[in-house]
Amino acid sequence: GLGFGTPVEQIDPLGNTSVNQVDANGLAWLTVDPLGLRTRYYFNSSGLPTASILADDAGGDPGTSATYNSVSLPEIPVILAA
Repeated sequence: GLGFGTPVEQIDPLGNTSVNQVDANGLAWLTVDPLGLRTRYYFNSSGLPTASILADDAGGDPGTSATYNSVSLPEIPVILAA
């Protein structure tokens, strides 16, 4: 594991493994796909995702962010600039 949270492995029928680091609230804050690409997730106090950030090894795509209105409905997502 990475030392933070609980690692949860998922293995598909072809034997490819992905790993999710899950926090105390059960939210997957970091995922590593079978190719080794990492995505970091951020959540608000309600547990709704507010951003997903791709690591530098993901081809330069910085990720996305989201905001929510007063009744926790998502507003239009924003693509983060590289």
